[in-house]
Parts: sequence; structure tokens; C-alpha cells
Amino acid sequence: MRFRPGWRMSLFVLIFLPVTLGLGVWQLERASYKRSLEDAYFDAIGARPLTEHDEWQAFAPVRLHGRYVAERSYLVDNQVSGGEVGYFVVTPFETDDGARYLVNRGFLAAPRVREQLPQFSTPQAVVTISALAWPELGLPMLWQENQWSGAYPRRIQRLDIARLAEVEGAVRWQLRLEHGQPGGLTATSLTVDFNPARHTGYAVQWFGLAAALLIGFIVFGRIGGREPIDRGRSD
Repeated sequence: MRFRPGWRMSLFVLIFLPVTLGLGVWQLERASYKRSLEDAYFDAIGARPLTEHDEWQAFAPVRLHGRYVAERSYLVDNQVSGGEVGYFVVTPFETDDGARYLVNRGFLAAPRVREQLPQFSTPQAVVTISALAWPELGLPMLWQENQWSGAYPRRIQRLDIARLAEVEGAVRWQLRLEHGQPGGLTATSLTVDFNPARHTGYAVQWFGLAAALLIGFIVFGRIGGREPIDRGRSD
């Protein structure tokens, strides 16, 4: 029996088999990353606050002394808190030694009119803040162009820490203020639903789809390679 899957089926499998396998591997990597973050989160509980002179890790408590760069705040669009739609307010914070950090000051409800931006104040004095060094957990999908122009406070569509750090000359960390800190607004969540098992489940689904695709390819090729049966009568 010959193996003849045909070029169309072969091309289909050649394209989609690597895709399904790649997505499965990616989900396994995400599961491993979430497990490492989960370990870091519990390790950070009760740890001493770090300063700008220490080596930071994910979820580490941080204490900084300096002042907000009040004229350069960013409003991160498409946030929800307590059933209200609004923004995260991110303002650079400059320490005594001149280093800049990106401080997520919390949630601010949006005005009813889309064109209007919410009003808020920023401390002008030198202050000490306590925050958590928040890791990058992945960027949400963009539904419109992420404009980074115009006057401050500047509305942006997602919290791209790498890009913000480059623009502001800041350290590549998001600092989430703890409750009651100077410059704080409605506090952002300081908990995470890590759930690495969910990514493992997704990986199993993608690998299962890859296996089904490969089995179907083999079966289809064997059926297509069968020799025709001669049903003519013999004299």
C-alpha cells in the first residue's frame, strides 16, 4: 500500500503542525513562568523593604525617597475597578541619586465624556514611598493604535513598561504603591491569579490537536494510496 496524502494535505500539515506544536511549547513556558512568579510572590511576603541600591526581584517590597516628576504622568486606559471604568495613573519618581522609577499610583475613574481626562493632584514635596516591584505579566491586545503623543497627562492604551522606561529614562520596573502612600489613588490589586495549571491544560490541548493532525495525515495518506480494485469479469 502506497502512502499518497496529496500535496494539498501535505501542505496543510506542513503549515499547521509546527504551529500547534509551537503553541503547546509556548503554553508550557508560560506555565513555568507563572510557577516562578508564584514562588517569588510567596518568598517576598514579609521580606524587608529594598532600596534602589539593592537587587530587586518580582513582588519585592521597595522603599524609595525622592519626588514625583509631577508634570509627566500617564493615564493607562481601559482599566476597571469596583465596577467603574477608568485609568491607572503612572508617574515617574526620581530618587535623591537621580534614578527614575515608574510608579503606578492606582486607579482613577474616568469622566462620563470620553474626551475629558480625570483631574488629580501630585505631591510636589520630597516624600518616601512604599511599593511592590511588579513584574511584567504580558501585554493585553490593542484594539486601537497606541498613541504616545500630546500634552501631559498623556493617555496611553496599555501599560508597556519597557517602552515607558525607554521614554522616561527609568528603571524597567512597575512599582505598585501600597495603600495609603503619598500620591496614592484607589489602590491597585496586589494579588495575582497565577494558575499555571491553566497553561498546562492549554498545552495539552495544543499537543492533542497536533497528534490528531498527524494521525489524520497518516490515515488520509494510506487511504489515498490504495490500489484500485479490478472488478472486471474474467472469461
